[in-house]
Amino acid sequence: YHDFQHGKRKRRVANQTHVSASDPDATMVYRKGTEGGLKYKVHYSADVKTRIITDCYTTTGATHEGPILPARIDYLCNEMGFDVQEVIADRGYGRGPTYSSFRQRKIRTYIPLHDARLGNGKLTPTTFKYHGQTDRYQCPEGYFLYPYEKLDNGLIKRYRIMGGHCRMCPRRTDCLPESAKSRARFVYRSPHQQEIDKVRARQETKAFISKMILRKWTIEGLFAEAKQFHGLRRARYRGLQKVSIQALMTAMAQNIKRIIKQLLDIYWYLRRYPYFRKEILSA
Repeated sequence: YHDFQHGKRKRRVANQTHVSASDPDATMVYRKGTEGGLKYKVHYSADVKTRIITDCYTTTGATHEGPILPARIDYLCNEMGFDVQEVIADRGYGRGPTYSSFRQRKIRTYIPLHDARLGNGKLTPTTFKYHGQTDRYQCPEGYFLYPYEKLDNGLIKRYRIMGGHCRMCPRRTDCLPESAKSRARFVYRSPHQQEIDKVRARQETKAFISKMILRKWTIEGLFAEAKQFHGLRRARYRGLQKVSIQALMTAMAQNIKRIIKQLLDIYWYLRRYPYFRKEILSA
């Protein structure tokens, strides 16, 4: 109580400590650069060429985006009958199991990784070289990091420098974060690390960057339109089911606008080029 009274500690508001009395389905969301609050998440799937929304799915704010993407692609393929060959998504959907799952299904993904930097000027795990035969990492100074423990039911390995070399290392300030309490550097390795490394190499290519630019004016443009012109910035009702109805109605309105535009384009071409009537209608 003394620390709270004198401002040394802030009151912690999280989904583990607080529940909304008016809308229990609305949960806290914290993102860098935005104000936290009770929110929902709406996930759109859209065709790149026509920008027609093919799937609209709503979750609570605390639901992580990672497992959502494979499930919605399964819905599009199994229930809607689409042949999905390429997936472009935001970095929030990027995780190891997702990359591995899509590779097994021969679906090419363009999903960037989260930034692994520990702060300005900090050495990222990518600067540590992995030796597969001996199962150890090597830091830029030449010291080795050995397997220390297994986390997440043994799926993730943590590697650590032994022997206290980090205490006298000249690059200590560039390697360890300021808030680090330990005196040795840790590196985590996922069971899907090979897929993550492949994505890290691909996301620097021109083809990958062009897909990210394409995503900005397709999916991000649809969300901007829904928030600015169709009231999706705020939930009009309470409860996940009613908010899902609002999101579906918004997606329907956006699709109707695009379908009408395509019909008007076809009508204009038929009026302008009547001798191409069969080709246009067949297309």
